[in-house]
Amino acid sequence: MFDAIVALNDKLAQQGKTLRNLASDIANGAKACRTDLLLVTLPGRQKKFCPVSRRTTEDADDPSITEYVFRDVAQDTVTLRGQGAQVLTAQLQLRDGSVFTCAASACAGIALGTPQDDESRPVVFNGATLQASSGNAVLSGTMQSAVPGVVLPQLACAENLFYMVFDDRSVIGDCVSASDPFNLGGTFNMGAGPGRMRWSLSGNSDPSAPHVEVVLDTSTTVPTVVSVYYSDNDPETFERRNVYVCQSTACSGVTVGPATVNSTAYPGTPISIRNISFDHVSLSGYTVDGESNGLTGDLSGSFTLLSTPNTPPRACNPDEDPISAEISGTPSSLCIAQNNVDFGAWYRYVYDNGDGTLQVFVSNEAGDEQVQVLLDQGVATEVDAWINGGQFTCLASACTGVSVSTPDGNGDRKLSLSNTVLQLQENFPLPGNLTLKLNVTNLVVPLYQ
Repeated sequence: MFDAIVALNDKLAQQGKTLRNLASDIANGAKACRTDLLLVTLPGRQKKFCPVSRRTTEDADDPSITEYVFRDVAQDTVTLRGQGAQVLTAQLQLRDGSVFTCAASACAGIALGTPQDDESRPVVFNGATLQASSGNAVLSGTMQSAVPGVVLPQLACAENLFYMVFDDRSVIGDCVSASDPFNLGGTFNMGAGPGRMRWSLSGNSDPSAPHVEVVLDTSTTVPTVVSVYYSDNDPETFERRNVYVCQSTACSGVTVGPATVNSTAYPGTPISIRNISFDHVSLSGYTVDGESNGLTGDLSGSFTLLSTPNTPPRACNPDEDPISAEISGTPSSLCIAQNNVDFGAWYRYVYDNGDGTLQVFVSNEAGDEQVQVLLDQGVATEVDAWINGGQFTCLASACTGVSVSTPDGNGDRKLSLSNTVLQLQENFPLPGNLTLKLNVTNLVVPLYQ
């Protein structure tokens, strides 16, 4: 049983979730099934589809066509396009990427009911068959569509903009002030850990300071989405008000365009330029403490992303001490420099607070690779590592394999880390899906004086 719990925790951590988040999702799904329920029969199995998010919008090119979108807690979606009471197309997309569709007369098992006073309408599936090359999906049940009519604010920009639509149909839209000294029309990246890049995209006019953050995995030729984050603040108290997130495969509707390279704006450093667009990306709401609140948001927009190449790892110099670092299974190392006390350069030290608590700090010379260990009465309470702009952390009992020796006659101590695992921290209250395993034996760290 214990092994099963550990395996479940590891699987949830890969998706940026905890057992508490999972329990909240299950509760939200169960609540949704009390009002709307589809039975979906797939090849060899049957599942329930109970929408926790729904959207009804007019087609931008043909207002006579309406799109109805439903999403459940598993990130499966059902999308219909209708014209009056006629169903034009229907699609079931599962989180694993499977897509089942029907069009025109093949959608005869789906009926758009009479609109209610608020313009929502029942959508009835009477054994409707949607097809895919792997087999058919048969849908039976009824769902109520969302109330249509979200009004998007007029913006002064035609690109580098976003709209965030909330469950109550309120909308925040804003233009982004590009961080672009070379006038390339976009925003430059920041580091977000090894093989990761982050773009921070803040609105420039709304008093609630809306903010979109995008993290991409750039370790492969075609970048993939790691996370999309939206937040805004109360304009009177300036406290964080809304937090909405999607991670990994849950970020459906994001399109990362091909890159072009500018080699002249900053000679010697190629600049990659690519567009990213958001087509009604569904984000899940969280409290500032990282607890799911059952709300959803709908993000649309597009941005131009600028980036410079990742810094490749290097071998440590002979006068540096390596810390073995394994990043989600990929070997690497951190190169810890020697102190140059005459010039006030402390790259490694132990700071004794005098109350039984210690801070052990080591760093490379550039300062972009750092490890910090906090101890209380000889027990590690926190370990942090910073690599390529990403922070990895473990807390309390999760910080295993940490030991710091008693001081010798000079006050020097020795730091050892044995398979100490840290988890990537995102800029929102959910962990990322990278881990960092550290190993070093008897790294000498002098007392800070």
